[in-house]
Amino acid sequence: MSLSEAAIQFLATLERLPHVPTRQVESILLAAGQPCFEPWLAFHDQFAGYVERMGRDVAVWGLMHERPQWLSPLEADIEPEKDGVTLYITCADVHPSYSYQLDNKGEFLGFPAECFATHVERAGAGSAFKGSSETEAITQAELRDPAFMARLGPENVLAPASDSFFNYHEDGDILVVWRHGAPTPQRGWRRL
Repeated sequence: MSLSEAAIQFLATLERLPHVPTRQVESILLAAGQPCFEPWLAFHDQFAGYVERMGRDVAVWGLMHERPQWLSPLEADIEPEKDGVTLYITCADVHPSYSYQLDNKGEFLGFPAECFATHVERAGAGSAFKGSSETEAITQAELRDPAFMARLGPENVLAPASDSFFNYHEDGDILVVWRHGAPTPQRGWRRL
């Protein structure tokens, strides 16, 4: 998937470590008799090795790692859903509580997204919005105000960061995340 300029600039700020080549990941999966879905390989090919810092925690993106902290070396962590059809693969060496998993269609479970590239787009949107400016969180009371919500129309949806789970809205000095079906936005930030 091609990325927006904001996402590309965000990726440029991340360290990228040497990573297991995609062909090797595919070979290991197939030799072990494990499933090997195209969205998984596409994710690994595009994002493996990037290091995402989350406070004190670190996620190293990729399906397999030579010397991981949280996973087994050169093994994929694949779990079946109770439906017997859906499979999940861990897509980062990070504490399991972050739910860095992709399903066999490529949907990302962490902060739900139709694909991992949307996760990257969201990080890029946040990074571009903050830039060198100071920001503050918008209060829940303001997010629930009908006059404030009226600012969040289809004309200011950030398409690359939005999907069937969430819309990201940017209107001048604000960036807001609104889950589809929720009565009010979940969170937002304002430039100071």
